[in-house]
Amino acid sequence: MAGNPGAALAYLQPTVLANLEKYAGYECCLDESITTPFLRPLWISFATKLAPVKPAVPLLTAFGFLVLSSAILMAATTQQETQKPSAWMFAFCGLSGLLYQATSAVESERARNSKTKETAMNVMIWQCLNSYSAGLFVLNATMALVPDDPRWVFLALVLGYTTSYTVHWQKYVSGRRKLVSKRLDVTEIQLALSVVLILTAVAGTEIWSVGIPALDGWQLNHVLLYFLAARAGLNIMRYFNIILEGGPGEEGMTAADTAVLSPGPPVLLALLVARQMYRSATFDEVPYTSVVGVGIMFAKITNKLVIAEVSRSPVDQLDVLFWPIGGLFALECLGFELNHTILTDGYVIFAIINLTLYNFNVLKEIKVYLNVTVFTGPPKPPKPAKKAE
Repeated sequence: MAGNPGAALAYLQPTVLANLEKYAGYECCLDESITTPFLRPLWISFATKLAPVKPAVPLLTAFGFLVLSSAILMAATTQQETQKPSAWMFAFCGLSGLLYQATSAVESERARNSKTKETAMNVMIWQCLNSYSAGLFVLNATMALVPDDPRWVFLALVLGYTTSYTVHWQKYVSGRRKLVSKRLDVTEIQLALSVVLILTAVAGTEIWSVGIPALDGWQLNHVLLYFLAARAGLNIMRYFNIILEGGPGEEGMTAADTAVLSPGPPVLLALLVARQMYRSATFDEVPYTSVVGVGIMFAKITNKLVIAEVSRSPVDQLDVLFWPIGGLFALECLGFELNHTILTDGYVIFAIINLTLYNFNVLKEIKVYLNVTVFTGPPKPPKPAKKAE
């Protein structure tokens, strides 16, 4: 039974919450990726026999924030191009990525066989976490491959988040996910990037600078980065082709009865902001903090698309995280002398707080409206009324 629709709402409209009651749970396509035959039996066994139900979401949330914190710590220790993250930082990032991937896979397997409101809520949390962890996996691994080239790191991060956004855009349009690659899915990518981080922790960043004689001495890290960039670009084009095919609504409208291109303005604005950041004096002075700030901005707009996707409602076109960066560019154009370190550090802190509060409050509102238990145990039953003597 839904909660009181008339309650004060800070983030979601009553119509959005009402649509969530119609959410059928986790709709997934058949997964035939490379690791499925080996890992899925393990996930099924763990999800059905070993993993307790209640701690799943708190653990998943904790590991999601662990991935985020690992990227921020790595960026904080790599402020200049001459500095490199330590081996323990690479190991921390790789292990946190493996733990996050494992817990999210377990939650996914549990959701395949359940249509309860609690499971739908868990999947929404999982998708919100994936909206920023996907790009941060790429950020960490790229720092391992080319620790002395922040521009490659920036490009990889933007491609990673843009790919993640187009995946959810396609789901928003069609109502379910359609794989464009049946052999390499997000599981394989996350596992591969985690292995890159762990190998870097053991052998150092120099192992990726080895030349390949068969490719005229091209370095291994450049070959891997060009492959990942080409793969991301190809997937974006494939997902966009699916988007242009239209949705199940009238005249090809989306499942939310909106235009198929309606999620476009937020990501186009984010790409414009990223381009301006890439060309600014701020990026030249504090490149890695700038990368983290732009990544959190992309994560926020993807979070909003996830909520619109599961509630089948219109997508918010603007976000508060766009304005501080826009103001920074305006001040640079006017010739003001700026302390870029303080400004970017302040923006990253503001963005983390804003993203965390947004996720927490949105999920809290959904939890109250659907009357499900997620972060806490089930509500205590009311005490029986005393009989009048």
